[in-house]
Amino acid sequence: MRTIQSRLNWSGVALFLLLVFPQNSSSQCLLTLDVSHTPVQQLSISDIDFEHFQSRTLLFTMEIRNPTPLPVDAVVEITMDVSLADGSVFTPALTYKSQPFPVKAGGQTFTNLDMGSGSTVIKTASFDYDDQAKKKFDDVALGTGRFPSGKYAFLVKVGCAGVTGGEVEDRFVLVLRNASRVELRSPLDGESTNQFPLFEFFTDATSARLVVAEIPPGGSPQDAINRDPAMLDVDLHNQNSYFYSGGRLLEQGKSYAWQVTGKSLGSGGLNDDIKSEVRKFTVSQTGLTEDEILRRIEEILGPKHKAVFDKIRKGEFKLTGKYTNNNATISTGELLNLIYELRDALDNAEVGLE
Repeated sequence: MRTIQSRLNWSGVALFLLLVFPQNSSSQCLLTLDVSHTPVQQLSISDIDFEHFQSRTLLFTMEIRNPTPLPVDAVVEITMDVSLADGSVFTPALTYKSQPFPVKAGGQTFTNLDMGSGSTVIKTASFDYDDQAKKKFDDVALGTGRFPSGKYAFLVKVGCAGVTGGEVEDRFVLVLRNASRVELRSPLDGESTNQFPLFEFFTDATSARLVVAEIPPGGSPQDAINRDPAMLDVDLHNQNSYFYSGGRLLEQGKSYAWQVTGKSLGSGGLNDDIKSEVRKFTVSQTGLTEDEILRRIEEILGPKHKAVFDKIRKGEFKLTGKYTNNNATISTGELLNLIYELRDALDNAEVGLE
């Protein structure tokens, strides 16, 4: 009888343990996952070490919720697929799996800084880095200090250790748009222009800053660019050209310097800048011809008013050279500046010929 009673008591203890510790002793995993990431546009070789899945900057955060009253051992798996701007695709570029790690009752937040080689929070169980992806990243990163432009798609899965199935997942994508170069195209260095030059350049950054500065007698273009205030200082987004507008009027016979800075959002929310060379141009003494003024007005107003300007040319109409605004006489430069300023309003207005 004593043996039977003892077995019954131990059976009761085992049943109690199963009720109290349901997560890792049953087939059900109740963990949930929410992943957020920082919107970086650049990653340098000092920011992350894919070879050891080790990072020195915050890239993503995992909020793992545990609705049970006790800690639960979890396992995280991460896959990264890469599609580079040059057409190279690596699927997957790397895969990572952690050793079991505890998640507190109620839940806990982890980041990529808690993972990788040497971490005591989330230790590595297995890691695979595609050889071709590694070679591609190394070739670009060693030359530029940055990882190549493209889409880096992450799939994050979290499950309970020892439990089959029930994993939860979340995804995020880092789109790297590294500003690797800025090339000035027009005006050429030393070129003569009118008072409203068209600045043309190339940059693979998503945004840029154009600065135009007057070169004083005996001064250098570099000194002029570094001097405040500039004649023009404008931020541009997704465009590689800009008609001079909004700044102080460029004067005939004077020389000016110009420079473009490509901007990309790096780790820590800071801009990583790449500057172009500094070029010099001189505004011609003759100013704009009638045809140039008409063409510039047409370019400002856009193609929707092409028919009006075709009528002007077909009818051989000529500019009088006299321009007024609210009965006040204005110069050619002031006329073009006014049209620039009214451009947005003119998009919703009609332009006619009288």
